[in-house]
Amino acid sequence: MKKSYLFSNCLSLCGLLLSAMPIFSYAAPLDDVSLRQQGDVVLATIKLTTPVHFLRYVPGEKSRIVEIYYERVPSSDTTEAWSDREVRNSPATALTPAFTVTTRDQATQPKLVVEFANEVNFSVSAGGDNRSFVITISPEKSAVPTVAYVALPLLPTVLPPIVGKVKPAPDSPEAIQAENDQQGYKLMLAGRDALSAKNYPQATEAFNKLLMLPPNQYSQDAQEWVGVARERDGQLAKAKVEYELYLKLFTTGPGVQAVKQRLAGLASPQVKTAQSQASSKKIEPRSFVQGGISSRYYFGQSDFETTYQFNGASQTDTYAMKDQSMLITNVDAIGRYVSEDYDNRVVYRDVATQNFLPKQTNRNRVNAAYVEVKNRTTDYSARLGRQTTGGAGVMGRFDGVYAGFGSSQDLRVNGVAGQLVDFNSTTQPVFVGVSVESGPY
Repeated sequence: MKKSYLFSNCLSLCGLLLSAMPIFSYAAPLDDVSLRQQGDVVLATIKLTTPVHFLRYVPGEKSRIVEIYYERVPSSDTTEAWSDREVRNSPATALTPAFTVTTRDQATQPKLVVEFANEVNFSVSAGGDNRSFVITISPEKSAVPTVAYVALPLLPTVLPPIVGKVKPAPDSPEAIQAENDQQGYKLMLAGRDALSAKNYPQATEAFNKLLMLPPNQYSQDAQEWVGVARERDGQLAKAKVEYELYLKLFTTGPGVQAVKQRLAGLASPQVKTAQSQASSKKIEPRSFVQGGISSRYYFGQSDFETTYQFNGASQTDTYAMKDQSMLITNVDAIGRYVSEDYDNRVVYRDVATQNFLPKQTNRNRVNAAYVEVKNRTTDYSARLGRQTTGGAGVMGRFDGVYAGFGSSQDLRVNGVAGQLVDFNSTTQPVFVGVSVESGPY
């Protein structure tokens, strides 16, 4: 008796492509969306949860919708499926419209679709941490030139005085200059602490004491910040005098353009009103929760036909086999507390896969579960729990703590410690690291 077997007619009842390869979970690629103003433009930073290579974006000119194409770097887990249609929202600002960020086509050609409420002029570049994209948005210039209100900076960045390699001789001009620099450093710290405490008269006094010293490393910064302190205190006329003096004394430096903008703002009656309202209006503390839960059921069944010869006649047997039955649930929840001094949040992102086939295991992956405390006035932050950093030498998801102090615009020091979490590997090393950031990203 001769038999021959033939496989045919493989049918998937729900998701043909999904039945061809196993699906275990979907990870959330989007981490956060943030905005900040830099000069005349607004920088929108979109952070992802794993390293990527920026490829291109379209269109290249003014538009309401922009598509950002990228690919995952080899160091990331490319077998982990990323979820489509994950959405992050950004609020409208005085210079930019509101927009949404949506993940699309993660299994074929990954991209982000950014949709603005109305057309904007923009450009897109890769972030400095290989985990983000930066959209530079140029606000529309009105036909009639107007003076926009420029938000005051929060606190000065005070670096220690620069000291030479050779110790100067006592009572020498170099030693006297070093002493002036040291006194200026202490007074800048005192002024910064007073600004942080919103004690503007005390801050003004500290900066004025510094300006009474002979010229030193902190004289230019003190002249700018005494104007900021007076403007925060509502002394607009005196702030105008301080800014004008600054521009007479200094023609170069990082603060020149900012001082010109503030001085132009003080000369505008409309901006005076806006500044007075902004200085008196405080951010009311508020708490809110946002997020969602979504579930998808996948079912697949294959039909088999076996054809063979029996007693000289052709026989065909048909049977069906269920090869896929699973429920995938995504949870994405963010609780947030915002006040004048703090922007704190609790984040939880989880993907649970329940497999209904015999001898198949269920899987649950907590992609993020952390508490973050961020101080808006003194520029420190700390994040504890399961997270993905925006750099700091950690190339993946980990359980631990990540903290930093300072502004990345000037100088920010970060520390990180924890244990790497890799769902597809048994090795989970423990690590400790320190990093320093400086620059626009």
